[in-house]
Amino acid sequence: SNMSFALCSTPTLLFVLLLWRTSSAFGSHQQHHLHLIRSPSRNGNSFNSRKSKLATRSQRSFLFRNNRHRRWGASYATVLRGGGASEEDDDTSTEPIPSVTIPDSWKEDDKQPCRRRAMIFMDQFSPYHGGYLTAVAREVYGVAIIQVLSTYMAGYFQQQHPHLMEPKSMIVPTATKEQLDRWMEHLINTYKIERIEGIYCESDSGLPDAEQLSELLNLRPTNNNNSSADDGGINNDARRDKYKMVEAAKSYGLDTVRQRICTSLEDALKYAQEELQIGRTLLDGDDDDDDATTSSRTIDDVGGVLGTGKNTEDDTTTTTVQQSTPCTCCCIVKPIRGSGSDGVARCTTLEQVEMAFQDIYGTVVFGSTTTGAKHDCVVLQEFAIGTEYALDIVSKDGQHKVAALWRYDKRPANGAPFVYFATELISATTSEAARDVCTYATNCLDALDWKWGLTHVEVILTRNGPRLVEVNCRQHNMDFLPLVMGCIGYNCFDMLLAAYLGDDDDDDDNDMDDDNDNNNDNNNDYKLNWDDLPSVPSTAEAPHGAMVHLVNFVEGKLVEINEEALLEIQSMESVINFEIYDNFRDLGTQIHPTKDIRTDAGWVQIIHQDKETFLRDYNRIVELMETLFIVELTM
Repeated sequence: SNMSFALCSTPTLLFVLLLWRTSSAFGSHQQHHLHLIRSPSRNGNSFNSRKSKLATRSQRSFLFRNNRHRRWGASYATVLRGGGASEEDDDTSTEPIPSVTIPDSWKEDDKQPCRRRAMIFMDQFSPYHGGYLTAVAREVYGVAIIQVLSTYMAGYFQQQHPHLMEPKSMIVPTATKEQLDRWMEHLINTYKIERIEGIYCESDSGLPDAEQLSELLNLRPTNNNNSSADDGGINNDARRDKYKMVEAAKSYGLDTVRQRICTSLEDALKYAQEELQIGRTLLDGDDDDDDATTSSRTIDDVGGVLGTGKNTEDDTTTTTVQQSTPCTCCCIVKPIRGSGSDGVARCTTLEQVEMAFQDIYGTVVFGSTTTGAKHDCVVLQEFAIGTEYALDIVSKDGQHKVAALWRYDKRPANGAPFVYFATELISATTSEAARDVCTYATNCLDALDWKWGLTHVEVILTRNGPRLVEVNCRQHNMDFLPLVMGCIGYNCFDMLLAAYLGDDDDDDDNDMDDDNDNNNDNNNDYKLNWDDLPSVPSTAEAPHGAMVHLVNFVEGKLVEINEEALLEIQSMESVINFEIYDNFRDLGTQIHPTKDIRTDAGWVQIIHQDKETFLRDYNRIVELMETLFIVELTM
């Protein structure tokens, strides 16, 4: 435990422990928590030789932590919904103070001069996201880590834990120009920092603050060149507003779903009935899209082994547009801002549209720092029939490179139409359809004028081509590092650091010898060269890999956990790691069926070179899901 926290700075450790304490009680049944970590080399898979040491060391350190805060992107974001601003938040008496962690090489500055570069990390909580990034930036690149909290997150800590003054002192220093000047003066005088290379924000709610701070500091990696933004580009709302995002892609010339902003229930019901034709039965050959083609592309052209990949209840994986498969018209109802599918509903009847509208309208806007900001409108979108993909993309000065392509296996379960069963890593090079998805996703980034950083883009491949679901200007919110390192050999975080920090000599007037750089030769072996990275990863001969989402099918008081089933999962050839979440291993607690990714029971990471073994283990895990938890029915 002590070793695992060694890679965290002191303030970060404080917040990790705080999240630990504010999550559900650990209970007295720790023996039921089976958390396995296994090297992928056990089943014949191999890591890229240049990356394996660092990846294995860092991943082991982060993975061995207690996992209460592992679900930051889903459950914790829900807890924070609307929690960032209040009437009491206008106290500005606490001066923002830079929280800086310096690399060891700076401590030996007298012996060996080094460049004093730094990078800002906002809202860094997750050990396997921001924790990995800060550790590698500091240990490998010799860069100081500056920790800041967004206004929204600082507001949360002030409300929920007012006795903790440190979080408030770490708030982003953008209240006044004088405040920012004092903050920068402290960095220069105390730490002799010569240059800040960039800023990375881990949370959705902190993105506006991150963009504003980047602009005010005139950082080299900037995404604020969109002159069409209402504020001149400092904050591009289309990167967070789900409606404006799709409209931006449409204006750029990309095919998108039909959609409308509805400010009243009457407007929503009229649009759903008249434009989206809710409830009408369609065949695959029916389409109001004038650009509909007669392509014979199949559902599984992009690739993938697990499940059908199709987001309708039909199980046929080779349906073409010449074949007719019934499908009921439906629509998506969602808020303009959100995280973790919070508030998103798929509706097939007007009654469902009404319920979804009322669930959103008047609720607090996620991530807003405006006191009392509530949803005064709701987004209705056409439902795109097809296969949903997710792409992790890293951008450097407008050059986009796909780090990973994922396919979702979603199935009907527990009365919900689309429950996550797996997120599968697939090849981005083996089909024309895969290339279409990648090209479309990067074009969406251009539409949003996104030039620097990491994004997680979700796209549905329909029979008429890709359609944008959303662009998230942050990381993929799951622990993907073991999977991509085992299957691809590098990851989006190392790509991101290569983009931000790899050109450290370009703008330096001092021609230092390589021996005097703050990274030694061994560290250079751990770095990626941006120019050598492909535009899409080649995984045609790579092992198969996936994150399996454990679905719970029962409801009641938890009285027993099927340890025999868990031991069988542990013994499978492809399993490298798995976890059961706290609330599904504490006997006596009330558990509920899984209906979305926020209510799943845990996860299993699987990797194997052999397709049949990989598929066999996955199917068996899915079979065992229905037996994992024994409950006492409550009346």
